[in-house]
Amino acid sequence: MENALTIERLFSGRLLRIPDYQRGYAWERKQWNDFMEDLDLLGVGKHHFTGTVVLDRITKPATGQSPQADAWDLDGTSYEQFHVVDGQQRLTTVVLLLDAVRRELERHGHRHLADGVRKGYIETTDVAGQRLMKLKLNSDTNAFWEDTILAERPGPQAPSNASQQRLLDARRYFGQYLESRSTGDGYDEWLTSLRSKVIGNLVLVPYEVSSSAEVGVIFEVMNDRGKPLTELEKAKNYLLYVSTKLDLPSIALEQRVNLSWTQIFQRLMAAGLSDPSNEDQLMRSHWLMAIDPDKRSWRGVGSLKRDVLSLRSFKGRHKELLRAADHYAFTLDRAALAYAELMNPQLPAAFEALATTEAERLAIVDAARRFARVRATATFLPLLIATRLAHPTDGRHYMAVLDLCERFAFRVYRLLGKYANSGQSRFYRLANEVFLGAKTPALVLEEIRSLVTYYSPAAEYDASLSDGRTRAWYPWFGLKYFLYEWEVQLAGKRGPQLTWERIEQRDASRSIEHVLPQTPEDPSYWTRRFSVAARVRLTHDLGNLVLTEDNQSYGRKPFPNKRGSPGQLDEAGNLLPCYANSVLYQERDLVPNKDWTPKEIEERRRRILAWARRRWHVDAPLADAVITAEDDEQDEIGDADDPLASAALPLYA
Repeated sequence: MENALTIERLFSGRLLRIPDYQRGYAWERKQWNDFMEDLDLLGVGKHHFTGTVVLDRITKPATGQSPQADAWDLDGTSYEQFHVVDGQQRLTTVVLLLDAVRRELERHGHRHLADGVRKGYIETTDVAGQRLMKLKLNSDTNAFWEDTILAERPGPQAPSNASQQRLLDARRYFGQYLESRSTGDGYDEWLTSLRSKVIGNLVLVPYEVSSSAEVGVIFEVMNDRGKPLTELEKAKNYLLYVSTKLDLPSIALEQRVNLSWTQIFQRLMAAGLSDPSNEDQLMRSHWLMAIDPDKRSWRGVGSLKRDVLSLRSFKGRHKELLRAADHYAFTLDRAALAYAELMNPQLPAAFEALATTEAERLAIVDAARRFARVRATATFLPLLIATRLAHPTDGRHYMAVLDLCERFAFRVYRLLGKYANSGQSRFYRLANEVFLGAKTPALVLEEIRSLVTYYSPAAEYDASLSDGRTRAWYPWFGLKYFLYEWEVQLAGKRGPQLTWERIEQRDASRSIEHVLPQTPEDPSYWTRRFSVAARVRLTHDLGNLVLTEDNQSYGRKPFPNKRGSPGQLDEAGNLLPCYANSVLYQERDLVPNKDWTPKEIEERRRRILAWARRRWHVDAPLADAVITAEDDEQDEIGDADDPLASAALPLYA
């Protein structure tokens, strides 16, 4: 192919650098498998075209002059430095594979070939005796790349962002791939052949751009193809691109963006939130809080480019553009901290800035965990992040906002089964007002109370928890959450012995016990106590349902067998599974009952519902909320945090 270069010729005399406006390493197992399959199928003497690589000479020569060397190695070889505008994923993967091949060549005694691979494609030594890397990655990954990925043995540093994790996974993948081939005959010959294929048979078409404007065009095209970037990655790329277009020194913006995104990715990864959906949710929450609370304005990073940091809009006003871009990066970084702690409150030292004592911090952690359990969070994220940023040391106010948001979510979304976007427009607008300092803490709490009572009026709320209404509680989506809160109430200061995570991850058939079984194995015991009509009415009643660790151990036995006695042992001398020996307080709470009849079910239901009315009660506001037509219009836009949020309590037929 005309103008095509092998990997060997591409790397000859060039130092390749991934600019900071590029995304991090994104390839995963599927791409590695495809890459190795292409190499396996590549015949002797055949070439495999792997695409175009777009390069931008970092130090461009003056008009009419030849390029000057940017660096020299100890052997006297000169090098020119290029930014890789496109093709960085393939080139990074090639270096990863060649480094794995190098280690294997050295292990099998091919020292000269191994040294050749290292000097040609991994690193050489400059005239000052320092490492001269043939490929450098962007700033938030390169140190990990050099010191861990390309080191003889990975160092103790753990990955701090998703790109670093993928690089580590790729190193392991290629190492394991070569190891799997090493057991067969002729491995040395196959290994040297693989080296030759990679450097001599993979070809790319190089294209060198002529101007920074051309780089900009290619940058825009790149972000719309290939493995999709998250909104967070696109935003970083765009801000760094903006920094190259400012008609003033922009090193401060470049440093701010690199530092902010490094911290953002580290925080999300440490919190187990590096999935693209969390990155996008953070971006969206920050936008609604800091830029525009109208959710119709959010169109991903396109909104940032067109509406907030448009190069065209700021033409001739680059100082203002610099301030706006710096402010965006700074506030997003701070929002990431608030987001990570809220979404994973069990992080070490989470909410430390909000508390003056460890007891206060743990109280906030507990409130955040309660909020997370209700599983309807998107409506409130912008407000809770704004509250952290506007009042960074006021733990009491943050807890109060958390508590009211949890009560709203339960009453409106879970109990009454209203759409999961009910009230969103008002919560988003309130978040923006808090971020801008337009609402005092007292007014914020008052407005949330007014929204709670507007969307779940006291009469409707009390009626839904009335012990005079017959409901089939078992099919209700919110039942596990509801019963776990009852468990927390019974446990008191001792705390539940079974975690919410264990309860949540198991389906209802294993985590919820019917005391009166759905299909009793001893009908005579139960038919003497329940008529057919009573069984139909009470089997799925709240008073008959308890959380359990595993109801298979109770089966469909009569109540006395399920109840058991404290310390009772089975025939093998093990603790007998029964309510009396349960780790759950609500199962042990059944033990004082000598029998289980409609009376016990109805009394237990009344007790739980009386507690529930208090648990999610909200004091009446001083003034009712006023919901405008525009609020309703925005709320009608599909934006449900949880499609099951509208699974209200079903009535019996």
